[in-house]
Parts: sequence; structure tokens; C-alpha cells
Amino acid sequence: MNIEEEKNRLKDNISRYKHNLRNSEAEWTRLCNKTQPSTKNLYNNMDSFFSSEMTRGQYTHILGGDGRSQPWDEKRVGSIVTININTDTYLSKDQKTIVIKYIQDLHQPDHITLNP
Repeated sequence: MNIEEEKNRLKDNISRYKHNLRNSEAEWTRLCNKTQPSTKNLYNNMDSFFSSEMTRGQYTHILGGDGRSQPWDEKRVGSIVTININTDTYLSKDQKTIVIKYIQDLHQPDHITLNP
């Protein structure tokens, strides 16, 4: 690699790192404005941290795949619940699982969509 190629490589790296830094700062700012409820508080006040809307429509159901290729799917019609987490609330992966289980038990939908 000659000196010009090395300069160009480093210049590209700097540009990429600046872009990543801006994205990280924006994500951090968003997270600073959110609060995370304790799991106990989530159980006690479940509906105060998200809203849900049930509709009837078409959704894509994944039938399978072996992980090496594109999975196959089919379109189905059924009940769809869309969960919208409040903009000031942060839920961990485990807490999102709790919310999904709660919605499944409450509405028994065919498909659930979770919007952060």
C-alpha cells in the first residue's frame, strides 16, 4: 500500500468514526430522556408503560428455514396487536417479553408487532 492509499484509508476511517460518533451521541441523548421501570413496577402498572391496539388484517407468518437461506413464509389474515411503548419509557429485552406474554394472555392475537 502506498502513502496515498494509506491516507485515503485513514480519511475514510475518520469519516466513518465521525458518523458512528454522531449516531452514538444521538442514541445516548434519547436514552437519557427515558426511564426504565423496575420489573415489580412493570407488573403492578402494566398498562401505564405502553398502549396496544388490536386490528384485523394481513400479516406475514414465517414458516421456517434452515438459517443458510431465505426463510419461507406465507401471508395470513387474523387479529394483529400493535404494542407501542411510551416514548419516555425504556424496557429491557426481558421486560418486553413480559409485556408480550401479557398481551398474548389478554387478547390471544394471531400476530404481535412491538414498536419501541
